[in-house]
Amino acid sequence: MHDTAREQLGRVIVAQSVLAAVVEMTALKVPGVVRTAPYGRRTVQVRVEGNGVHADIGIIVAAEMPVAEVSAAVRRHVAAAIERLLGMEAKEVNVFVRDVEGTFMPHWADHEPERDK
Repeated sequence: MHDTAREQLGRVIVAQSVLAAVVEMTALKVPGVVRTAPYGRRTVQVRVEGNGVHADIGIIVAAEMPVAEVSAAVRRHVAAAIERLLGMEAKEVNVFVRDVEGTFMPHWADHEPERDK
């Protein structure tokens, strides 16, 4: 009975700005993410429905990194952070790749073109 009474003392409310900060800081730790980038009016948008979180984030990926792999890693890491750090359910994590940045060297650029003799 004592544990039940303790659980009913109140509730914890996490501000949307905290949710957005967790999403952004987590995304920035993923290798290949150069920085976050706004889409619409914000870099990160979060929506809460009950205990579920829907998150949208815009990112810029390093040019030499595989975009699909980086964006998938961002989705996984952000979802895990929402669940582990906030104790909430990650219902949806959408990643918008806004640009690539840096120097891209295609594999064929390593070879000099053959010259006519």
